[in-house]
Amino acid sequence: IQSSMNRNKRQTYEPKDVKKFIANTDLAIEPCAICLDPMKRGERIFLVKCGHMYHGYCLIKWSERKSTCPLCNLSIKI
Repeated sequence: IQSSMNRNKRQTYEPKDVKKFIANTDLAIEPCAICLDPMKRGERIFLVKCGHMYHGYCLIKWSERKSTCPLCNLSIKI
């Protein structure tokens, strides 16, 4: 029972409609639209299904308030 509760808790904080990766170079293309800081090497980056990229921690915090992409309002499953 405890392991299934942990799994459910994890799913609450891990958006399902994103690809997650660690940046292996500085991503100077665009800053994170949530915090406006650049994405740097070694940071966890989330690529939303609409193509927008955010710091992982920023999008997790955002998803606690809203279930849409911050830039285009596409629905994101949480």
